[in-house]
Amino acid sequence: MTIAILQWHNEDPQIGKFKGDDPIPVAILSTPGFDAMTIDQNSLTFGAIGDEKSLLRCKKHGKDVKVDKVKDGVKDLVCYFRPDLGGFKVNDVQGILMGRTASGKMIKGSAVLRIMHLSPKKTESWHKRHNVDPRAKPYRPRSN
Repeated sequence: MTIAILQWHNEDPQIGKFKGDDPIPVAILSTPGFDAMTIDQNSLTFGAIGDEKSLLRCKKHGKDVKVDKVKDGVKDLVCYFRPDLGGFKVNDVQGILMGRTASGKMIKGSAVLRIMHLSPKKTESWHKRHNVDPRAKPYRPRSN
């Protein structure tokens, strides 16, 4: 499944900031044979590992997201995730999204993400709750 981490442009001022950080907008892109709008939005998790329950909300009607500066005319699912619940560390380079479709098919995707700063207390408390060494190197998938 293809996802894209979008730039935050305060397009929805009701969302606000979380502990000083802007929400992370993620687009789940529709492709031939896959309609992103069929995803069970309540099943979505997003973060450093992928199982973090950080979903804030999704756009109700989707949005045609530009990929490489081109729109394809198909609705993509755009969701916002709370950065304070994502378990990211400074210099993490990707976000992982997991969930399932309305029919129960599991989905997983990742995209480039650059974490520039985090509150030390937020980072420390998340790593303690998830029993993760904060000095550990971030997950890097192997390329084939």
